[in-house]
Amino acid sequence: MAQHRFGLSERRACRLVGQPRSTQRRAAPGDGPLRARLHEIARKHQRFGYRRAHAVLRREGWALNRKKVLRIWREEGLKVQARHHKRRRPPHGELVRRAERPNHVWAIDFQFDATSDGRMLKLANIVDEFTREAIGIRTDRTCTSDHLVGGDHARKALRQALRSPVPRKPRKQPVLYGSEVLEPLKRVWATLDAPCGKRLHAVMAETVEALERHGELALTPSERSQLLRMSAATMDRRLAPERRRLRVKGRSGTKPGSLLKSKIAIRTFAEWDDARPGFCEVDLVAIDGGTASGEFCQTLDLTCVATGWTEPRAVPTKAQRHVFEALKDIERSLPFPLLGLDSDNGSEFINGNLYDYCSERKITFTRSRPYRKNDNCFVEQKNWTVVRQQVGYARYDTPGELKVLNELYSHLRLYVNFFLPQARLTEKIREGATVRRRHDTPGPPTGGPSSRSRSPTGPSRPFAASTSS
Repeated sequence: MAQHRFGLSERRACRLVGQPRSTQRRAAPGDGPLRARLHEIARKHQRFGYRRAHAVLRREGWALNRKKVLRIWREEGLKVQARHHKRRRPPHGELVRRAERPNHVWAIDFQFDATSDGRMLKLANIVDEFTREAIGIRTDRTCTSDHLVGGDHARKALRQALRSPVPRKPRKQPVLYGSEVLEPLKRVWATLDAPCGKRLHAVMAETVEALERHGELALTPSERSQLLRMSAATMDRRLAPERRRLRVKGRSGTKPGSLLKSKIAIRTFAEWDDARPGFCEVDLVAIDGGTASGEFCQTLDLTCVATGWTEPRAVPTKAQRHVFEALKDIERSLPFPLLGLDSDNGSEFINGNLYDYCSERKITFTRSRPYRKNDNCFVEQKNWTVVRQQVGYARYDTPGELKVLNELYSHLRLYVNFFLPQARLTEKIREGATVRRRHDTPGPPTGGPSSRSRSPTGPSRPFAASTSS
């Protein structure tokens, strides 16, 4: 009424009286009778689709198009029942034979190709249906049934097939390493925190010597010789059942900090020298037990890119002041000067205190790209091998538990940096769809006794070289 009396538009009239514009629309008529009629047609004519159903409705006087019939037909789940075709018998009236033994049924097929001069090339392939073995392949310019059945190739294949097959004896490989060697192998593998075969093989001799010296392992001369002679691939095969029992996955709790993103550059490795110790990646690991609510402990993990030296610290929360104090404590514990620091985009790292601290001490401060975890691949790897494998996924949120975590990390950092072997990627070559990776000889980040056993021509660890000088 306001629209016609005052000459207002529908929008202004509805706004004036306080009604939504949908009240001025005519309600669509219900399609219940149409749906019921479509079900009747589908039951009566089981081979009718929506097109023929639409034709029936138009003849009955329904005013509707085919698209509406198609929409309702799909919403009601109506469809044409599939027609089951009868299996046809071969022309001679016999069923197709199924192979029950070798040389019982052969299958033959032809392939056609052409050479560079355009001449036809025919290939006749004969396959045993039971063993799936290629009995023979005949290649010729012409290949008729006479050539195939009466030729020398066919007669030779028949003679070979009709011979009595000689049963092939299974190859029995003697077991070189029995349970008396497997148990000490598991003991050494568990002591070194379940490394891969190549890392385990590189430090096997010195680890066995250390365990025997401290009375943790008792071996006979024969068992010691077998254990030291075992290859890295054999170690992986024998330890595969034990390795399959350990797997869990966590989640990320990083929240972006946008305060200084414009001042902190994204890491491009242009300002980084990976050959020098001191350029490190840092990250936080949440110890929340699967529940991100409330306050809980965090593990600050710092890893040197060049050497693999790792320093974990437990902090009460991910507040900036706790993370900053833990970073300064880690810097005091490093055996080399801190030259570069790369973090994610969380506000616990992207803040004024840490930025000013790095600027004053001439530390290159960079950040990774948002949502690209592989940019911090070195520290992300240590988050699993150093933190998660030792602490797990339980929740720690009390001062007593924080103290226990830091006490654990004080021993863990010595164990990881002085005893556990690490392998660094030295080369990655792509050959088609295959990527081949090569690593240096495994050894602890400090070099250690294993550095004396490395090849003189192989790559050495930068920190080992710097400490020896």
